[in-house]
Amino acid sequence: MASTLLNPNPSNELSRYYGTVAVAGAALLGGALYYYFNQKAQPASYASPTLIDYKNQTREVKNGDGARINSIALTDKPLTCFYEDGRTLYELFLKAQKVSNNGDYLGWKPSPNEPYKWLKYSECAKAAEHFGSGLIELGLEPAKETFIGIYARNRPEWVLTDVACHTYSYINVPLYDTLGLEAISFILLQTQLRLVVCDDSEKAIQIMNTKSSLEYVIIIEKITDEARAKAAEVNMKVFSFDDVKEIGKKNLKAPIPPSKDDLSTICYTSGTTGAPKGAMITHGNVVSIASSMLVYIKNSGLVKEGQERYISYLPLAHMFERVCQTVVLSLGGSIGFYQGDVKKLVDDIKEVQPTIFCTVPRLLNRIYSKITENLDNASALKKAIFKVAFAQKEKEVMKGIVRSDGMFDFAFKQIRQSLGGKAKFIISGSAPISPEVLHFLRIVCGCHVLEGYGATETGGACGVQVPGETTVGNVGPPFLCSLYKLGDVPEMDLVSKRDNKGEILIAGANIFKGYYKDEEKTKAALDSDGWYHTGDIGSFADNGTLKIVDRVKNIFKLQQGEYIAPEKIENLYVRSKYVAQVFVYGNSYKSTLVSVIVPEQTVIEEWARENNLELNMEKLCANKELKKVILADITKIGKEGGLKGFELAKDVYLHHDLFSVENGLLTPTMKSKRNEMQKYFKSQIDEMYKNSD
Repeated sequence: MASTLLNPNPSNELSRYYGTVAVAGAALLGGALYYYFNQKAQPASYASPTLIDYKNQTREVKNGDGARINSIALTDKPLTCFYEDGRTLYELFLKAQKVSNNGDYLGWKPSPNEPYKWLKYSECAKAAEHFGSGLIELGLEPAKETFIGIYARNRPEWVLTDVACHTYSYINVPLYDTLGLEAISFILLQTQLRLVVCDDSEKAIQIMNTKSSLEYVIIIEKITDEARAKAAEVNMKVFSFDDVKEIGKKNLKAPIPPSKDDLSTICYTSGTTGAPKGAMITHGNVVSIASSMLVYIKNSGLVKEGQERYISYLPLAHMFERVCQTVVLSLGGSIGFYQGDVKKLVDDIKEVQPTIFCTVPRLLNRIYSKITENLDNASALKKAIFKVAFAQKEKEVMKGIVRSDGMFDFAFKQIRQSLGGKAKFIISGSAPISPEVLHFLRIVCGCHVLEGYGATETGGACGVQVPGETTVGNVGPPFLCSLYKLGDVPEMDLVSKRDNKGEILIAGANIFKGYYKDEEKTKAALDSDGWYHTGDIGSFADNGTLKIVDRVKNIFKLQQGEYIAPEKIENLYVRSKYVAQVFVYGNSYKSTLVSVIVPEQTVIEEWARENNLELNMEKLCANKELKKVILADITKIGKEGGLKGFELAKDVYLHHDLFSVENGLLTPTMKSKRNEMQKYFKSQIDEMYKNSD
């Protein structure tokens, strides 16, 4: 299964890096197998090829003031590309056509009852050239300062517009619903966008109702009479996506490729406060990240060019998803888009059968909760089978052995089928994942399950755990394109060299060029030496990996002077089967913590049935007995997780509605808006403290 490497045409730069249960039912047989697998070494052919010393995953660079680089790097210079002929996203697309042998690229489901339909790489190249040529014919000059807006859900036309931008050196500016119309209007005015590609007429009308410099609106789906009337009213021209392609087909232009230092996108971040910030991301930024990931997954020996599949459901308007798709593109892989309904995502996954699956902790937490809930309700025999199989697989995983065809893997077949049955890599990003959940999934999924780290300003990612990693609670070493170091935080009395704790600073080939037309915020985020200040507090583990402690702004003191990192506590509490979401709060004038919890509906309803109560979430959340049950469970989990007494919530308020982007309590990347939560639950927080005084 191992391969020593890597690519037949490595760049000169890359060459400086290393190629680089019925069984349980029979007690006697079960015991014998347990003894056998406990004593006998696993076949070496199943082990992940050694890419890195897992005990020393980073090293300090010379004269770097504590800066660390991935230990497999042979020089202190960050990696910029994997392929010599793939330094821009346009060049990667051209290369993908060849390595895929003109295979499937973009897939979608025309209707719920139809199978996925696929476009070949050559068809996508032609469509992108036609669309890009159509934009030129409309009067949009192909230049490094020409912006193209995209206001659509994940779908083939999103990517085709993106490829067209790469082909003719346009810069794309993604928009998305959760920004809100006020923020969208701000972006339109700041970038002076002349053209936006929209999903449908409804979004087009929203755009037309804003103040802007828009001249053209391109609609992918049917153009309604209302949209045409609105366009005429505001003096804009409206075309269908196919119209523009047809215009370009009749007026075909030669590609005008970008350079690696040209901007690829301006990705606007919707933070917790203020106007959105437009992060300027270059082709080289994105390529360097994808290149770093390729070093890992190609060395695994598991991927094959032209044969990998990916399911796209995370928003393409965010850099994490675009970087993930760039990795798949670099392999000449296929990308299938979900139908747009999360409730149908499992069905889409089963049909696409992704080999690479990028996701977020919220989905993985729900998978974990569902598995544990089913186990709780299983028969004694099934529980015994699962327990024996789990114990044996855990031993393999802790040795760095990753496979799905061992003797005990039958116990996890159903779980793996729910993920398509062919997953090789599952990568979690956007927010921290519980160490317990990560470890559990590594055992039952039979593939590499890794946690990554990054931000829009780092191009979407700056590091991920190395395949074969057995530890949890860290986000691995930096990518080969990045460097990490810790900065002092005077207001928290943190001295990085003394405490091995501080603000995480990141430099390298993936770091953004600054915020568009916002020098003040750029200077606040990027120092004069090119280090991006993340606002995260971190430390280096003994094996050199990075551990995220919390946010600088999130950490607070209690009355007795103890520092509290709420995300650490929240990551423990979500292990409870009763907990879907949690917000931990502390007041510096108080000595205790309180918590707002959104219960897991399926578990709570089961509890209600057992207690002959009405299946009404709002009424159940007001039930004092349920509150006692949940408080006792999270307290138990907190103590088992090593929380000190002052880190345990002394009271909880049960809330019946999920925190969401729509109700203003989560950012579009599913991070908690703590200031908003504090305001939203002020009366409940005050009441909890009043009762504890």
